Order: sequence, then C-alpha cells, then structure tokens
Amino acid sequence: MNPLEEFFNLHFNPNQVYSNQEIRDIFQNADIPIPNSGNPTAFTYNRWNKGMDLIFPVFIHEKRRYKYVGRNFNYTGPVYHHANGNRPEIIANFENGDYAFIQPTPVQLHEWKIWQRAQG
Repeated sequence: MNPLEEFFNLHFNPNQVYSNQEIRDIFQNADIPIPNSGNPTAFTYNRWNKGMDLIFPVFIHEKRRYKYVGRNFNYTGPVYHHANGNRPEIIANFENGDYAFIQPTPVQLHEWKIWQRAQG
C-alpha cells in the first residue's frame, strides 16, 4: 500500500461524511505531502477539476460534503467538471471502479488538462 493510501485509511472512516474544511484540516496536519491538498474535490470519484495532479479517488462528492469510500471502490457513475460560473459537464464515466474519459476529451488526465486549457 502506498503512503497516500495509508494516510487516508488511517485518518478517514469508511462511509463517514466530511466537510471540505474537515478534510483540509486533516491534510494540513499530514506528515506526508498531499497533492491538491487545498481542494478535497480532487480526491473524489465523481467530480474532478483541471488543476488536479493525479487521479486518486477516495470520496464521493454529495452536496458540498464528502463521503469517504476509500480506494478501489466499485463506483459506477459520471464524473463532473464544474468550471466557475459554468454548468457542470460530464467529462468521464466510472464503470465498476474503472474510468474512461468522454470523447472528444483525451484519455489521460495530463492530456485532458491540456485540452481543457485550450477550451478557454
């Protein structure tokens, strides 16, 4: 198990719901680097943003709250990107824990970020 996964398993309880601030407080006291630590949404199965450095879902985003489900959760459903001031758009789909980007978006997160920047 990698250190990031160990950190989440140690500090979060399965099926417990957390606020954005609670998660950021836990991140702030981490003894390991947490990428995207200012944005807990970057750790969700169902809502991503172009500022993410990696895909590491452990939460399900529900009405400004975050339900901890852990890694390798068998999630099936859409992944939304909600740019400031815009309507949410579906950018990917999970099926039984595996995701795929919606076309014409590229298939890798790095490529998606480049494509998203080009869209304005």
